[in-house]
Amino acid sequence: MLVTMPKRYDQDPTNQGIVDALKADKKDPSGPYVWITYAAVQSLATALERTGSDEPLALVKDLKANGANTVIGPLNWDEKGDLKGFDFGVFQWHADGSSTAAK
Repeated sequence: MLVTMPKRYDQDPTNQGIVDALKADKKDPSGPYVWITYAAVQSLATALERTGSDEPLALVKDLKANGANTVIGPLNWDEKGDLKGFDFGVFQWHADGSSTAAK
């Protein structure tokens, strides 16, 4: 079966330290939403640090204006708050629950 998911950020060599830490904690680093969630927390932390505020509107304004560098690459949002340029991949889903990039 073919499925669309975010690309495999656990395969990015720049994320090897995080992959190793997740594996050491007996967590599966291959899950697509592991990386989306990690990037969301990084974005929030970046906005909190830059603004010095915990007010949601200040954080939103900062992220729309400045974006954030994350484990999945730089993230930027448009004026509506939609994420710009997010990449998805097509994967072959296997009976054992694993997946490989479709060619």
